[in-house]
Amino acid sequence: MRDTRPCGGRPGAATTPPVGIIYLCCDDADWSALESLTRLSYPGPLRLIIHDDSRDGDARVAVDRMAKRLSQLREWEVQILRRPHRTGGKPAAVNYALEQSAQLYEYFLLCDNDSTVLDPDTIQRALSYLELSTLGGVQFRSVPVADPGYCRANERLAESIGAFHAFLAPAARFGWMPFIGHNALLNTRAVQQVGGLTPDFFSDDLDLTVRLNLAGFRIAYAPEIAMGENTLRAIPRSGSVATNGRMAACKRCGRIRGPSWCRTGSRWRRSSRFSSSPGSIASKQCCSPTCASCCSSSRSMGSKRLCRLWFRV
Repeated sequence: MRDTRPCGGRPGAATTPPVGIIYLCCDDADWSALESLTRLSYPGPLRLIIHDDSRDGDARVAVDRMAKRLSQLREWEVQILRRPHRTGGKPAAVNYALEQSAQLYEYFLLCDNDSTVLDPDTIQRALSYLELSTLGGVQFRSVPVADPGYCRANERLAESIGAFHAFLAPAARFGWMPFIGHNALLNTRAVQQVGGLTPDFFSDDLDLTVRLNLAGFRIAYAPEIAMGENTLRAIPRSGSVATNGRMAACKRCGRIRGPSWCRTGSRWRRSSRFSSSPGSIASKQCCSPTCASCCSSSRSMGSKRLCRLWFRV
C-alpha cells in the first residue's frame, strides 16, 4: 500500500489543531458508539457535535441524557444540534453542523450512528496524513464490531463490512480513491471551499470526492486506522421487515426494500411511518412464505424513484 504521509512524519509529532467530531443520528443514537468516542487520546482541543434529527420525543430526551453523560466522561465540549427543517437527508445534516460549528475546528471526524472508535490514537495517526496540504481527508478502514447477541448468520453478515476494504485498497493504489461517507477525518476548509455536501444527492460521498478532486484535493486511504461499524444493531430481533433509515429488509428472504414501503396482509403499501421518519426502527408483518412479491410492487417504478426509496438516508 502506498504511504501518502510526508517523509519523516510521525503521528501526533507536529501540532494539535482543534478537531471536531460530527456524530449523526435520527431516532437511532447508539450509546456504545458514542461512549467509544471518549477513548480518543487526542491531546488537542476536541469538540463533539451530536446532530440529532430524531422525531420521537423519547429519542430526543435520550440524546440529551447521553450528551450530558459524555460531557462528564472527559474534558471536551459536547454540543447538540437540531436543525429546524429536516430536509436534504444526511448531506444537509452535515452541512448544517458545519454551518453552526466549522469555525471551531480545522478538521472533523464524520461518524454515523454506529461508528465505533477502536484505536485511541485515531486522530493523531490521521493528522500525520493531513500534513500534506493537497489532502482533503483521510478515509479509515471500516471493520465489524463484535456483538455477543449476534447469531451465526449475523456474524457472517457483519463480515460483509470488509467489502469496503476489498474495494478501497486497490482503488487507493491503482485507481481513484473515494470518500465513503463516514469513518473519515476531513479537512474543514477543503469541504467548505467546495460548498459542502450536496443535499438530496444520491452518492453524495462520491459527489464530494469529485468536487474535492476538481478543487485540487484528494482523499487518502489509511487501512491501518480501523473504525468499527455495527449496523446490524439497528435491526430489531423480532419481526420480518425492518428499517434502519437507509433500507428495509425482509428477514425471511433477505430482499432489500426502501423505508417508504411496508407490507400489510398480502399487499405492499406506502407507509407514513416509514416515509416521515427516516432513521426510525420499525417492524412489519411477515412476507408470504415464498416472498415472491417482496419487490414486485417496486419494479414498475422509474429507476430514479426506486433509487430514492432504496437508498434514502
